[in-house]
Amino acid sequence: MRRANPAQAAATVALSIALTGCIATDSSTGKASRPPVTTSPAPIPWSTTAAGKPIGPTPAVTPLAGQPVTVILLTPRAVTPGKRYEFTVRLANAGARSISLHPCPRYRVQMAKLVEIGYLNCAGAPDAIAPGKHLDFAMQIGTLSSPYGPAADLTWHLGGEGTEGAGATVRVPIDES
Repeated sequence: MRRANPAQAAATVALSIALTGCIATDSSTGKASRPPVTTSPAPIPWSTTAAGKPIGPTPAVTPLAGQPVTVILLTPRAVTPGKRYEFTVRLANAGARSISLHPCPRYRVQMAKLVEIGYLNCAGAPDAIAPGKHLDFAMQIGTLSSPYGPAADLTWHLGGEGTEGAGATVRVPIDES
């Protein structure tokens, strides 16, 4: 039986945790909880267009503030340095009422020193997240061109600089081959 080196073992653990979900924090109460588990269709595609952006100036408010929304990051593979990393963000409604996606929420994602800000693809999503259900959004972020350790933290928040709402962080292994 071949033994894995400690870095590979840690990467495997981090990846399996990311795939099975995590305990998330409810943005309205600050309490940790396990979000509802339901089946989901394919993630809503990531969009580089302005289709999901609201018209006019964006107010500096935290998106979905006070709503019982939890964020889960699903990271199916290791990061390949220099290539965009694709992952899924699951927004789950842990409350008893639908959560509206109007106006379309902004997000902030960070990996290592790279930060990207954008809008969810609301054009491809339903108008709201029903109670006890979730929506999956396909996401991407750039990566540094050279390996920067055995793993990196991927952090995702609703909102932009200074308006962060519910969020999650997961450690993702780096493909150093």
